[in-house]
Amino acid sequence: MFKKAMLNLFYNLSIVGSLVLGYLAFDKRSFVLIFLAIFALIFFVMQKIKLLKAIKNLKKP
Repeated sequence: MFKKAMLNLFYNLSIVGSLVLGYLAFDKRSFVLIFLAIFALIFFVMQKIKLLKAIKNLKKP
């Protein structure tokens, strides 16, 4: 369970980091970084959804 909690924390930090990167890239009009931030955001949100589904399906002792 500790491993899943650490993954959840990592995904949350990665999502926030992607949002900050996207905001800063949009401010500087760097379209390559905007694309990278959007791709990373989609990837980490999908991984977080998979993790939440896996946690939900765990059998409770």
